[in-house]
Amino acid sequence: MARREQEAAEAAARQRAQEEQERRAEAAAALERAQALAPKHITGAYVGCTTKAALDEFATAANNNDMRQIQALTGTVCIPIEGIEYSIVDRGWMTSQIRVYGNGTSAVLWTVSEAIKSKQ
Repeated sequence: MARREQEAAEAAARQRAQEEQERRAEAAAALERAQALAPKHITGAYVGCTTKAALDEFATAANNNDMRQIQALTGTVCIPIEGIEYSIVDRGWMTSQIRVYGNGTSAVLWTVSEAIKSKQ
């Protein structure tokens, strides 16, 4: 009798362990789904530009430390996008298109792909 009780207790313990593992897997999957649906925000000092050519021009100005050209582009065809909510329109190797949101409107901008890398 004691052996049957021991086997039953072990089977019950295995069942509880399996159920706990399944609950943890479900919780992890739910967290992953929630993170995918959560709004994404740009983290870091990046810009978004209205055209790919403007982004290329901004990058050239930044590489050349041409502050006058950076200032000329900023606020006209390029804007700082740090902290702005976005969704991905088209992810590329070096540059990507994103839709940024703010004040009840949205706009499609070009940015460097590094700006939208997942930081999670």
